[in-house]
Amino acid sequence: IRKAFDELTRETIAEAVLRRGGDLQAAAALMGEMVALRGKARLGEAAETTSFRINAGGRTGGVETPLLLNIVLQNALHSAVASWKRQGWGFRINASCLLNHLIWADNIFAFAANVAQLRDMCAEVTTAIHAARLRWKHSSLEILPGMSQGAGTPEIALGGVPGELYQFKVVDSMSVLGVRVDRT
Repeated sequence: IRKAFDELTRETIAEAVLRRGGDLQAAAALMGEMVALRGKARLGEAAETTSFRINAGGRTGGVETPLLLNIVLQNALHSAVASWKRQGWGFRINASCLLNHLIWADNIFAFAANVAQLRDMCAEVTTAIHAARLRWKHSSLEILPGMSQGAGTPEIALGGVPGELYQFKVVDSMSVLGVRVDRT
């Protein structure tokens, strides 16, 4: 996700916390922590600016930031994930556990059984994150095919906001939560 936490409104964060089961008091406490956020900027060797109010997002580097972003993304993807579960998309870990996605901070990992499924999942996630006023980070759109799919997996191109094209490129390995994974 591009500029993940920077562009989120406080209302989007509060709505996601409430929808995911947080109580009103907890959401109010979180919003209270963010109301007084202020920042300063410095470009190159120039002097630091005066303090200014931060009206969106949360604290960069705050211990709560990854969890809040996870909650916002889970809220945005709620309908898509429910659809994937109904259709049995993803892959089975065992008879009762179907894995079709993983979210950590501003990373979304989708697990599909085939290219057609993956294309549909990418399109649904793109629609969902756009509705949450988020955008893809172009440099991080990667597809890691499984061994059975092999090197013949095509790249996926999707339209985003008007005039924007997202190109999901096929890679041989990628970093997932700090661990390098490949097709094997």
